[in-house]
Amino acid sequence: MQSATAYGLPSESLSSNLSQMLSQYGQTLDAVLILTPTPQHVDQITEVLHSGLSVISEKSLATTSQDTQDLLNTLRPHQEMLVCFNYSAYPMVREMTARTNNGLIGDVHTIRVLMPSEYFIRRDLAGNALRPQLWREKDYEIPTISLDLGVHVVHLAHYLSGKQATRVVARESHGGLIEGVVDSVEAMADYGDGLNVTFHYGKTFLGERNGLRLQVFGTLGSMEWFQQKPDYLAVADQYGNRSHIDPGSPGLLVANQQRYARFKAGHPTGFIEAFANLYDDFAVSLRSHDQPHDLPGTSPRGADAFRGLRELEAIHTSSKQSAWVTVDTGEQVL
Repeated sequence: MQSATAYGLPSESLSSNLSQMLSQYGQTLDAVLILTPTPQHVDQITEVLHSGLSVISEKSLATTSQDTQDLLNTLRPHQEMLVCFNYSAYPMVREMTARTNNGLIGDVHTIRVLMPSEYFIRRDLAGNALRPQLWREKDYEIPTISLDLGVHVVHLAHYLSGKQATRVVARESHGGLIEGVVDSVEAMADYGDGLNVTFHYGKTFLGERNGLRLQVFGTLGSMEWFQQKPDYLAVADQYGNRSHIDPGSPGLLVANQQRYARFKAGHPTGFIEAFANLYDDFAVSLRSHDQPHDLPGTSPRGADAFRGLRELEAIHTSSKQSAWVTVDTGEQVL
């Protein structure tokens, strides 16, 4: 209700629950956006899919891969189920991926994805622990930290490499102020073809607001992207040369495309702009779901969400067993 007031929407346009909204407006909608806490997603997305509409969901799509598979099985041929993995929509991340795919740094042998935050160890000025939303104060079949941060890091590794993990070894730990939850995860993953991937994500790193960092190392060079300086991509070659490129640099593969040029080069490309890129992708998918199209940043119909949760489940099992665990590729994803 408060959002509706802020947006200037008339009170008669509001619905008190999802069922009422679908009944009132379902015939006029293309898709429903689900932004509720993750544990509520399955029931709400199922209801939307049963109404015949497509879904755009905040991550994580669900709390388990089985729930994700059930949602995939609910999809009808005319529907889409798209997930907001927002970081893949930054122009320089897309440039990084294009350069990797075009072999500009040779054969990729190592990818590192770090996503540190401080929220679970921060205090306010009175000395009290900062409190997250209630659903984030407990763990589910896999830790909430993996549903919150882990889904992003495994998606980014897949997006950068075009591959997925075949086995993982990991350690989950607790060191923050929110009791009873895992708040830090370290993992190594084997992606096959000589590609090794490392993850480190958590919320116990004082001084880190959102320190997402991507590093890709190949036989001819390397690249690094830091989310707090999103317009810059650090590149290095095999001769020791190091430099930075930005959306105004010559020779870009994708980051200079008109769809990314909302500002002149030199103005920051921020989080909201990345969301705009992602929603542009979603619009393409919704309009041409039954025709081939290039949809960067997401895989069709929630497949990335399914793969990511399978990998995170293996990470959780590995931590409990202190051993390498094979990632279950499981059922066929639509």
